[in-house]
Amino acid sequence: MILTRMTKMFGIQHPIMLAGMNWISQPKLVSAVCNAGGLGVWLWPNSVQRREKELDQVRKLTDKPSWSTNL
Repeated sequence: MILTRMTKMFGIQHPIMLAGMNWISQPKLVSAVCNAGGLGVWLWPNSVQRREKELDQVRKLTDKPSWSTNL
């Protein structure tokens, strides 16, 4: 574990963050980064149904910290 301001703030092991890349940041990629000790960032899709479905997928694939936003 590398201790930095970022790792302490988000409760992650490594100061690595997956940038929210719109449609590329799928639940599998976000979860893989989280499971590897980094911070996975996920951008919410426009439809509420799709957002809930993808959020459920992220939750099933990891119990590590992740960050989601609707920009």
